[in-house]
Amino acid sequence: MPLCLNDLLKGARSRAFFVYDKLRDELPVTRFFIGMEGGVFLTGTFDDSPSQAILQNWVYVYDGQNGNFGCSAGIVLPEEIKTALIDEKRELAEVIDKVSGKTDVRSNEGAFGILSENLYTRSQAFESALINAMIPFLNTTYYSQKV
Repeated sequence: MPLCLNDLLKGARSRAFFVYDKLRDELPVTRFFIGMEGGVFLTGTFDDSPSQAILQNWVYVYDGQNGNFGCSAGIVLPEEIKTALIDEKRELAEVIDKVSGKTDVRSNEGAFGILSENLYTRSQAFESALINAMIPFLNTTYYSQKV
């Protein structure tokens, strides 16, 4: 599981390129190749505040020539979960299953669902990240302009 923003971005992008390599012969049937990655990154410290661990999903959409990133909202992880991930180097799936008392949370509501009491689920987080990544492809009025 990625534990920094750069690794989240690289993971989403490499997954999209993997799909592109496998399906590029399907063009023009396949128009977009999508990679998704979820993980955690630490905020910096400022004003003597400790860093926080932020859970966030990222999507990279590639059309064979151009690509765009999009992200979900982020959720601050409770300190207990942050410690288990960062200091104890445990996987989020294992930790969230333990703290929630459930099994295979990652395949269901995800950590987002558990922490938000299903106000914002794993699926919704990836959906919003996908929408955000698609915007430059869909709104060429603004995204093709030279300023």
